[in-house]
Amino acid sequence: MKVIRNTEFLKLFLEEGIYKVSPSLQRYPLVILFENAQSARLPTEQEELLEKILKAVQLNLDDVKLINLLQTNPEDNWQDWQEIPASYLIAFGVQIPVFSVKITPYELKHYHTLSFFVADTLSEIATDQEKKRQLWKILQEMFLNH
Repeated sequence: MKVIRNTEFLKLFLEEGIYKVSPSLQRYPLVILFENAQSARLPTEQEELLEKILKAVQLNLDDVKLINLLQTNPEDNWQDWQEIPASYLIAFGVQIPVFSVKITPYELKHYHTLSFFVADTLSEIATDQEKKRQLWKILQEMFLNH
């Protein structure tokens, strides 16, 4: 462990205010869009599935921003793709609001610095092996093979 000997720096550092990053300026590796009319969160079984999916690409729920499109905060109502606070976006069972065209499911798209795709809902993926296979294939393309 290194000892800090510059006490002037410490005095200055401790006297400075602490600044909170505005949520609208915070960036995430991944944004996940979904819809749930009953709660702002995903249902427990879908959240557990999502945790497994994220673990497969070396992420966890703390790394990502989950957005329920039925209960969004003002900072999540993007008008332009540049407002999306991530480099990667996955939309489970919904289209991406800032793009006016319908996006084909399980087709990786790139728009400037954003990579994204649309998939079925997590509840549909949980019960369908073919959809799980499609999801895994596109996740590999997005995160593991670039």
